Amino acid sequence: MAVRTFYRLYAERQGKSRWGDKTPGYATKIRRIKRTLPEARFIHMIRDGRDVALSLRDRDAGLSTEQIARRWRHRINRTRRAAQHVPDYLEIRYEDLVADPEATLRGICAHIELEYSPAMLDYHERAPERLAELGRELPAEDEKRGLSAESRLEAHALTAEPPRTDRSGRWRAEMSPADLTVFDEHAGELLRDLGYETPSAEVRLGSER
Repeated sequence: MAVRTFYRLYAERQGKSRWGDKTPGYATKIRRIKRTLPEARFIHMIRDGRDVALSLRDRDAGLSTEQIARRWRHRINRTRRAAQHVPDYLEIRYEDLVADPEATLRGICAHIELEYSPAMLDYHERAPERLAELGRELPAEDEKRGLSAESRLEAHALTAEPPRTDRSGRWRAEMSPADLTVFDEHAGELLRDLGYETPSAEVRLGSER
């Protein structure tokens, strides 16, 4: 199969025996991927949607808080529904990965039957070489807007640093009460279902006084 051959050759060029793809949009297509690549294993990393909103704001994504909340909710719910029909699916939290990377990585390695190595925690030391692959413009395609080389590198800049726990829970200090209310209206139920803290309306109103 052409897809498998392409990735296998790329992995061999990097001196690896295994390959993966972390394109976010693939999460909602896991059933199709499983039919195409029966050996595929799936890792669904979920991050607090309010921090996702702040990250997109930093990147000037041009989306409102309501749009981000609705998209975050839709993609996660759609992926979880698909996962009910797909084996080899693992769900992890971004917050767990940055707070305790070794334990989380060991769980991932067990899921994909790959031996854990402490070198996995040193990814940031090899990041500059890998980031060089992003040093080109990504043209617009269908409804997706194009990305300049600079914006692509900026979006992945934190991969050159060790895990940063200060990226978790940013919404507590940086998200306005109005945006918190909007996000809760459109995705609060999912936040609570996933176990994320959601302050009450009284707390949000109190912070505005």
